[in-house]
Amino acid sequence: MRKRMTWRDLLGYFRTWSSLHKYHEVYPEDKTRKPDIRFLEEDVAAVGPLGPGDVDVTGGDIAVRFWKNLRCGVRDEAMSLDVKVGVNDIVLVEWPVALILVNKM
Repeated sequence: MRKRMTWRDLLGYFRTWSSLHKYHEVYPEDKTRKPDIRFLEEDVAAVGPLGPGDVDVTGGDIAVRFWKNLRCGVRDEAMSLDVKVGVNDIVLVEWPVALILVNKM
C-alpha cells in the first residue's frame, strides 16, 4: 500500500497512532519537552499561522522527534538526488502489506 502526502500530513498521521497516545499516558512529560530545533525556522515560515485542524510542527515530543529523524535521514541519504524534505514537500509512504488467503479443505 502506498500513499503520497506532505511531510506535515505524515506528522498528522503519526499523531493518530494509539501507541503514541499510550506513550504519552505513561510519559506525560514528553508532551512538554522543548521544541526540536531541527528544521524549525523553515517549518514555521512555510506553515504560517495555524488554522483549525492544522498540524502543529513546533513541538518536541516523540512524534516530532521521530518525524524529524526521518526527514534528516532522507535528506542525508539522498543529498545527491535533490530530494526535498520541507514541511510541505511530498513524500511517498509505503506500508508493507501481506494478504494470505486460505482455502478450507
